[in-house]
Amino acid sequence: MLINHMCLRTEIQNGSSVHRWLVFMSSYLVVVINIGFAFSVGSLFVIIIRRFNTTRAEAATIQSTLGGVLLCSGIFFGALIHKTSVRAVSLFGSLMVFVGFVSSAFVTSPSVLIVTLGVIVGLGMSPLLISSVSVTAKHFDGHGQLLVILSVLSTGSATGGSIYPFIIPWLDDLYGYPGIFLICGAVSSNTFALVTLWAPVEQPSVKTKQTATTGHHKEINRINVSVVTVPDIRLACDNSKFKIDDIASDQADNQTRTEPSSNAGVNGTMQTVDSLDNNILTGPKSTDLTLRSSMHCLFRNKVFMVFVAGLAFALPIINIFTAFIVDLYQDRGSTNKEASFGLIALNLCGGLGRLSPGFIMKIPGMTTLGVPIIACVLLGIGIVCAVFVPGISLLILSSCVIGFAIGILVASINVTTASLVGTKHLGNAIGIICTMHGIGTAISGHVAGYVRDVTSGYKLPLLAAFGTVCVALAFMCISNKLQAKISRGETLSGETINVPV
Repeated sequence: MLINHMCLRTEIQNGSSVHRWLVFMSSYLVVVINIGFAFSVGSLFVIIIRRFNTTRAEAATIQSTLGGVLLCSGIFFGALIHKTSVRAVSLFGSLMVFVGFVSSAFVTSPSVLIVTLGVIVGLGMSPLLISSVSVTAKHFDGHGQLLVILSVLSTGSATGGSIYPFIIPWLDDLYGYPGIFLICGAVSSNTFALVTLWAPVEQPSVKTKQTATTGHHKEINRINVSVVTVPDIRLACDNSKFKIDDIASDQADNQTRTEPSSNAGVNGTMQTVDSLDNNILTGPKSTDLTLRSSMHCLFRNKVFMVFVAGLAFALPIINIFTAFIVDLYQDRGSTNKEASFGLIALNLCGGLGRLSPGFIMKIPGMTTLGVPIIACVLLGIGIVCAVFVPGISLLILSSCVIGFAIGILVASINVTTASLVGTKHLGNAIGIICTMHGIGTAISGHVAGYVRDVTSGYKLPLLAAFGTVCVALAFMCISNKLQAKISRGETLSGETINVPV
């Protein structure tokens, strides 16, 4: 009976195999078209300076606003997806991106561009980023390839980031500044069709077998429902152990599902379960997990919160390199074409890095937090090399190392977070991470651009970036130590129990 219920739940939650892969393909293209543009925004840096005759600090503010709004609004859209439906929120995001691109083609000042490109486009890309991860994870939940699928999905931003550096300069030469945003807006309009595939999975009614003992049908029914939901409770908190208080919280949220129907006592038939596991795909009718209890469980997860703190220091480094790498190469005497190759190398190696976490975590003895720790070490090495190496060839090599590290770090947002909190909480967890990331991104770009204008070089901004990576590495190591203690059953406070699967 237990095996039948678990198989039925997996089939209902994930939908058909064909639809599952269509959802993944559409999610990947959405990431390529939209998030890929955000990762190649450095290609616009010199174009914006030339178009509006602005300083580097002002041009960096536009790009930092895009990254900051995209990420800071993540916690809001994560909650909105939880309360409504993933497809409705994604359609709203698609509309915002399209409107932002088209309106950016006709702006006449950098201040207005901050609103159109930074705020409007950022608000549109945020729900698309969170939705693509959430909907893919929900459709592949219960499958052994989930972590690999999330790693492959994260390569979409690197794929787009490698394509746009070719397209943007080419469009600038052919059609000028307005043509860049008008054509990018036309490309982004394809997102409307892609997100329509993110429909809720059908959840058919399931009747359990009849029993002749009417006096005990309530107890039997409760046992069956609780058996179905135990694996999700285990995933909701930290891997295989969690606090007893969290069980009581989840049981309170699921109380309405365990009550028998009014006619169950008449005919001795156990209740019909209309929806065994409503989730983010089923829209506002979900009673599986409230937003409040989900946030409560996430904030009580010490391993996850320390991991978020480490990402808050490490991820803003991405904005510095994606925004300034073209100008950094030109400072070293490169042509505009050579500088574009630097950005392409960064994104191509980032794509390889994004593929790595799902496979690294399959190595025996590799911990969940080992992936971002490796990324922080490589990122620090790449930054030091970018500061002190002479010549363009070695600078390109250091860019490859930095790109590979950034790829691992970005993929760990999906892979490591899914391992720490489970797919049920993944949308809200990604929202929290994006918000913390966005705060640092909004600050780092403007500060780095200002320091570059004052010092006439990128040495000081890069050394400051190396310092923040060291802080991030310290947080990752602390998080890894906390997870090791929990794995041994040595929590800092409170009693823990093991949940059999």
